[in-house]
Amino acid sequence: MASRIDARRQGDLFAPRASEPTGPVETVGRKRLRQWGAVALLAVVMASYNGISGWRETHAFMINASESLPNWAFFVEKGKAASRGEYVF
Repeated sequence: MASRIDARRQGDLFAPRASEPTGPVETVGRKRLRQWGAVALLAVVMASYNGISGWRETHAFMINASESLPNWAFFVEKGKAASRGEYVF
């Protein structure tokens, strides 16, 4: 009986569990997943930057410092005349 317990402790009688890491194959998979995640994050950042820079060329964000206007901030489209009731903030 003692030899069976010793063998069980050493892991000779049982196969490794599926939840345990199996070695380099799983490590490579995690590394590849992390690399593709970084590539995807970079693509999202670049697309966001391009979208924001395109919007910035045609719009302006203005903060109201006076009490004469009812709102504290405005988004304004450059080159377009403002009309009454057009801005929301």
